[in-house]
Amino acid sequence: MNVVSFARKHSFKIAVLALCLVMGIYLFFTYVMEPKQPLPKLGAAPAFEMTDIDGKQVSLASTNGKARIVYFYFANCPDVCPPTTFLLSQVQDQLKEEGKLGKKAELISITFDPERDTNEVIRKFANKVEASFDSWHFLRGEEAATAELARGF
Repeated sequence: MNVVSFARKHSFKIAVLALCLVMGIYLFFTYVMEPKQPLPKLGAAPAFEMTDIDGKQVSLASTNGKARIVYFYFANCPDVCPPTTFLLSQVQDQLKEEGKLGKKAELISITFDPERDTNEVIRKFANKVEASFDSWHFLRGEEAATAELARGF
């Protein structure tokens, strides 16, 4: 029996075995191989204070003691921003599931286009990904100040 006839005869078994192997590797790296050390701190984030879509002032200091994911976007972005924001919503959901959202981590999204990204536009954009506004801050500031802040990252 040659390799080709063996593969044809047992193709279903081989496919199931390959699928189990791939799933096993995925599960191993997802649940068994946890980081042994915390991620390194690459540097301090620049201080800022901006207004969220509810008119509340949010500053870097107001989120002290928590891990922060800071993301710059604009709601009218046609390509990169929607999928990136969707990925952040998955991060939000994972943090929620682990009980860390709001307690140990927060998301901060800052618009580059405060002129077009009104509070209503941002809220509609954020609602598409079911953002939790108590732990995911959508901020607006002066355009020049936002550009300066982005350079600090």
